[in-house]
Amino acid sequence: MFSPATALSLETSQRQLLESLARAGATPQAVARKCQVILLAAAGVPNNRIASETGLSRPTVIATRAAFARDGVEAIRRRQRRKRSRRVLTPELEQKIVDVTLQTRPADATHWSVRTLAKQLGVTRTLVHGVWQKYDIQPHRVERFKLSNDPKFEEKVRDVDVVFDTVGGDTQERAFQTLKRGGFLASTVSPPSAEKAKEFGVTVAMVVMMPKPDQLAEINRLLESGKLRVRVATVLPLAEVKKAHQLSAGGHADGKIILHP
Repeated sequence: MFSPATALSLETSQRQLLESLARAGATPQAVARKCQVILLAAAGVPNNRIASETGLSRPTVIATRAAFARDGVEAIRRRQRRKRSRRVLTPELEQKIVDVTLQTRPADATHWSVRTLAKQLGVTRTLVHGVWQKYDIQPHRVERFKLSNDPKFEEKVRDVDVVFDTVGGDTQERAFQTLKRGGFLASTVSPPSAEKAKEFGVTVAMVVMMPKPDQLAEINRLLESGKLRVRVATVLPLAEVKKAHQLSAGGHADGKIILHP
């Protein structure tokens, strides 16, 4: 049980001002409630009952009484101002938001939310949300395996274990930046640069598929039994081979592209 608080002592002028503020329609609700707290406290009403009648918590009632005892009615009329973050979005802070979002996880969740990351970094939610929108980051959709056709993927992905390159050229060169040291880059298009591999501390390999009769026979058996199915994105006549290459290069084909005579 809590010890009953001593009734507050009010001067006549203070009581009249508090009653006037509590009744006035223009008085902010938060201020009117605090006026009621002081008036009830002056009447000797216990803090628990004051909290119940005003809809405030007991700690708020106690804090309001303490503020009034210290600064009088002015403490009741003074509106509290929220502390706002004044941090400016610098390139360094922007990169930190991206890195923390993609490379770490909160202790009690599988991914960051705008609220939890803003609290973790001491910035506003608006700041975090803006960076996520700029880089199209959606933490709730990040998976361990990701097929990317983002033209600026190297700016958004870090510390990847394995990159499987099916494009080559400049895309392959930029893919090195996404790997963590000790990672692996495999390509089906062209041999990855040994110099780049040494520079980034990763292992590289060119993947070449060599057909074997026994394996082809097993694949055929699985296809016939229905245990193995091929996902077909589209079937095009051979005359539209250019369109087939465009679909493949664009990375928008969800499955095999088949050409027929």
